[in-house]
Amino acid sequence: MRAACAYLMLAPSFFLAEFLNHCPRDVRMRIHDMPATLRPRERAQKEGIRSLSDAEVVAILIRFGVRGKSALALSEEWLARAHGSLEELYTLTDPSRSRESRVASLSIHAGLELGRRLHARESIPISLEEALTSVREKLSLEKMEMFFVIALDLRDQCTAPPACVAVGSRYSVSVDVKAVVHAAVVRNAARIVVVHNHPSQDVSPSSQDVMLTKQLMEACAWLEIQFKDHVIVSKRAVFSFREEGMLN
Repeated sequence: MRAACAYLMLAPSFFLAEFLNHCPRDVRMRIHDMPATLRPRERAQKEGIRSLSDAEVVAILIRFGVRGKSALALSEEWLARAHGSLEELYTLTDPSRSRESRVASLSIHAGLELGRRLHARESIPISLEEALTSVREKLSLEKMEMFFVIALDLRDQCTAPPACVAVGSRYSVSVDVKAVVHAAVVRNAARIVVVHNHPSQDVSPSSQDVMLTKQLMEACAWLEIQFKDHVIVSKRAVFSFREEGMLN
């Protein structure tokens, strides 16, 4: 053990994963026995959090491992199962779905959620295309149907960030037409595009989607706001009422 630690003190941090994978289980659990220069928490304090790998950042979030696995080993296992994708890790650690430690899953999920919210606040879309991309990214990981309003000026530039006006179940969302209209008016919209997701991955519009679209078109017409499109998204597909000729 001492020889291994002496070697690791001179080795780059990427040897850490190899060391943990090949050492005995009882050694893997003793993260505090490792050189301080290789412990994620100590490295973050000395070199800054940006110097750490994704696995090391996740290990700091969960703090403790589980029986037979250190926090770092558990983090690496989760990232491997997520194929290195933080988006997949967000889904994988959802406390309602994860079979791993509930506390650890919640810690990771909460950390990633904060990152998503920070990105959303810092990245206010400018064009309609950017807004649609932003909303689709937000909805791609959601398990419940959510309904967004994108407010636009006459040049199809956003007058405000996309607004979520309704959250439903896995298979439906109840949308108040007045809430959509209100979101458009307070954002000084000349045009609007509404977007909602189908977590089932089937973006075909339901009869309720078609009826709601007609109601929104009528309400917008009364206020001289152009109803530009209703878009249904999933992780893999997009359906546009306008492109399908369903807004006539």
